[in-house]
Amino acid sequence: MRPSLAREYVLIVENEQIIIKLTPDEALVLSDWLERVQMTDLSRLVDDEAVWAPIHRLAGTLDKSLPGIFAADYAERLDAARHRLRPRSEASGEESGSRPCPVNRHSTLEPGRTP
Repeated sequence: MRPSLAREYVLIVENEQIIIKLTPDEALVLSDWLERVQMTDLSRLVDDEAVWAPIHRLAGTLDKSLPGIFAADYAERLDAARHRLRPRSEASGEESGSRPCPVNRHSTLEPGRTP
């Protein structure tokens, strides 16, 4: 690659942003969860301070995008969104209840430990 093209590529890559698309229900439920996590001892859950900035940025972006978080019926909206997002059992159509997330590989790790 020619030096000028390499430099242009680096500039383009450095200026890229990651776009995450969520449904309104996903955004509402995630926003509520992030708010609760931030109100607890975040340092207990997040062992790397570098993660805090993106967590706060994500939470702030969600809050700006969700005017319903200040609505009088927020609790009802949140409950309805949670209900729609919960997996249902295939046989009965009922909610499957609490179960660990299958992609959470770190759920049994002690704080400060990595896999």
